[in-house]
Amino acid sequence: RSAGIFQRGEPLQAAAALFPRIESEKDAKQEKPSKQKQKGQPQGEVDPASKLDFRVVRVAEVADHPDADGLFVLQLDAGPELEARQVCAGLKHSYTADELLNRRVVLFANLKPAKLRGIESRGMLLAADLPDNKAALIDPGEIEVGTALQFGDVPLAPKSKASIKDFDKLKLSVQSGGVAYGSHRLHAADSPDLEIKSDAPESASVH
Repeated sequence: RSAGIFQRGEPLQAAAALFPRIESEKDAKQEKPSKQKQKGQPQGEVDPASKLDFRVVRVAEVADHPDADGLFVLQLDAGPELEARQVCAGLKHSYTADELLNRRVVLFANLKPAKLRGIESRGMLLAADLPDNKAALIDPGEIEVGTALQFGDVPLAPKSKASIKDFDKLKLSVQSGGVAYGSHRLHAADSPDLEIKSDAPESASVH
């Protein structure tokens, strides 16, 4: 044959590729995830009840809110672990000042602070909804002031600052005279036999 011209049927020799395939970094990641990515994979959702800090507190002082007819301004004794705090509570339609003074109640303690009509409120008191826009405060009985509360066996790992949206995920209600989150009942964290009570009607929502 002439140089550079192939005849019909002439075998060809295998040739090396002029441009070898280069695997991109993206291809490599698709084939095998990195160790760093594997370590960062979520291990399951955290129970929303774990994120909230509920405490037994005592109402130490009661005053009228100067700019809101339905609000009391309460000073709370929260025990040795938490500093005393102020909470604005819409309880004037349900309780007198005398009925609140020195009463033990349950506080949603790590709720983000907010100003209600110009006065800071640091937390929220738990109460069951009653007819006629009234409320029945959740009663911790003789459980010691400052005691942390827990739902069933849900582990406690509260956020530094939680929100109302975090709280609303629980959908709390009164069940058999106690406060329940699904099948979990609220009790003293260090004494499961000490349950939190409520004399509100069965299935009443708790907020």
